[in-house]
Amino acid sequence: MSVDPTELVVMFLAFLAGSHGDLLDSMSTEQYWQARHLQVTTEQLREDASAAPAAANIDRFLHDLASDDFRTRVKSREALAGMGPGIIGRLKPALASKDPEVSETVSGLITELSKQTHQRDVERLMAIRTLGERKDAGSLAMLEKMEQEKDVFVAAYARRAVAEIQGQGWAWPEQHAAVAGEAWLLPADTAMVLQGTQAGWAGLTVDRFAAMAQGSAATTDAGTDAALAQP
Repeated sequence: MSVDPTELVVMFLAFLAGSHGDLLDSMSTEQYWQARHLQVTTEQLREDASAAPAAANIDRFLHDLASDDFRTRVKSREALAGMGPGIIGRLKPALASKDPEVSETVSGLITELSKQTHQRDVERLMAIRTLGERKDAGSLAMLEKMEQEKDVFVAAYARRAVAEIQGQGWAWPEQHAAVAGEAWLLPADTAMVLQGTQAGWAGLTVDRFAAMAQGSAATTDAGTDAALAQP
């Protein structure tokens, strides 16, 4: 079994994208875009760093999912899928449709678009980070606005990018006090809590992570081969 190191880490990051975290720093922006097979331009980075566009008017396409014409139903599904994750919230009410085919189609669309959401989250953070590393002064105004976003990770990455463009120092904010202040939310019978920090991931490079996974895959393949060889 052969796994490309950068592809492997992209898949791993995509899986964890819902929680984001400093784990993204384990991969350089160059490795990330290489794994995506993209030669990114400044214009593309700015587009990827921007917030997702507002959901389009989907009512007509939702209505056509119940059409008697098969091709109309297929085209409507394709149109909805092409609108991206921004329409997920608008799709959810259709899950309760009395038409079982419509509810099934919508359920599949939500699952499909949700996967795109995870990738989009990672891509956006990496685009913001890349703009900072490239010290793109033309993106400064956009990044400064992002510092006020409700998504704490987008805001933090934007602050770091702004600092890099302006030639200032920056460090991840200390979160231990905030976490400790919310400890009362844990169940009374909680025996242990583990917290991952940037320091804890400092020694985990892309190559090391890939080598660990390659070793695990090789062990699994060897065990499988041995089992198949048994009479």
